[in-house]
Amino acid sequence: MTENLRIPLTSRTGLVTDALQDRIDPRNPPMLIGAEARDILHAELGHTFANRATQDVDLAFAVPDWTAYSQLVEGLDAIPDTGIAFRVAGVHVDFLAFGPIESPAGTLVPPFRRSDPLDVFGMAEVYESARDALVGDALRIRVPTVAGYVALKIKAWIDRSVNHELKDAPDLGLALYWAAESVPFTERFWVDHELVGLCEADVGLGGARLLGRDVRKALGHNANTLAELFTEASRGRLARTLEGASPSLVLGDTDRRRSRLDALALGLRG
Repeated sequence: MTENLRIPLTSRTGLVTDALQDRIDPRNPPMLIGAEARDILHAELGHTFANRATQDVDLAFAVPDWTAYSQLVEGLDAIPDTGIAFRVAGVHVDFLAFGPIESPAGTLVPPFRRSDPLDVFGMAEVYESARDALVGDALRIRVPTVAGYVALKIKAWIDRSVNHELKDAPDLGLALYWAAESVPFTERFWVDHELVGLCEADVGLGGARLLGRDVRKALGHNANTLAELFTEASRGRLARTLEGASPSLVLGDTDRRRSRLDALALGLRG
């Protein structure tokens, strides 16, 4: 993986962050999450097939309180009935917040939507391990590592799938594909002779377990909580949902997908 990420100014993320540059603290830049981050990681891992399209940009800002958040979004074109979404440079942008503003930890309760709190579990930890990315020539933002991105996706799946919201499944299927088919994972797998033996030389299982270990490291003290929440029932539901995954993400039958998800969970447990 390259150390220096670059994001074209003409990209959707580039247009948005360029329009927001006067609001961005260069000492504490926002983190790009969601599909735009996914596509950056996908390309960096060497894959070229297209992923599920989206028109949104998701940015996460570390802010101390709601006064600071209000100042951040002041004057922007608010999208009705969302509380956190604004139109910037013609793009739908979600402005998530984390840090001292969380109350309780891992939860964001906007004053204008108290009955509908937002989950930001692990966001601070993912931010700490994220990497800098240069937008254009000077503007800096952050992009999560693969492990950080997957940590947030696992939590999103856990929370949403119980309400039959299944949109996170393809992204987690993609993560399993990355772990099986990307050089940074396969190289690590084949030099870990103990893991090769445990997985009977199955690089899909080994890559998934390595990814789980990476997620555990990225989350720090929150890793055990996520491991407990990523239950057998949750993994089984995910394996079944991936039945209709893109042909580019062929992960075998349901039992094989379940085995990879179990390997991911095993790595997450440490």
